[in-house]
Amino acid sequence: MNVTEEGTALIIDDESELCLLLKTYLSRRFKKVEIATSLREGISMAKQLSPDVVFLDNNLPDGHGIDYIKIFRLNAKKIILISAMTNLSDLALRLGANYFIAKPISFKSIDDAINL
Repeated sequence: MNVTEEGTALIIDDESELCLLLKTYLSRRFKKVEIATSLREGISMAKQLSPDVVFLDNNLPDGHGIDYIKIFRLNAKKIILISAMTNLSDLALRLGANYFIAKPISFKSIDDAINL
């Protein structure tokens, strides 16, 4: 799926600096970019927005993103799991994530994930 400037991206991460960096970068590619700082907030926003892409952090205050991939799959076209725990990559893909980005993230990895 190639995403155009008309799409929506949802960032779910509790690290405010990373959220702001991602939002600024993604705003060049997506018409709308929203941020959630918990799984609960992210699930609610995903239901409302039906985003083209969800950038889902694994370690969040109210749980692990990897455990909620199937729930996000109900409302999002593409799910990208983000984690410093690179050993989760294969599991994330088996559970339905489209892409895995290892922290620290790079703009190239973001572009690769979006253009997959």
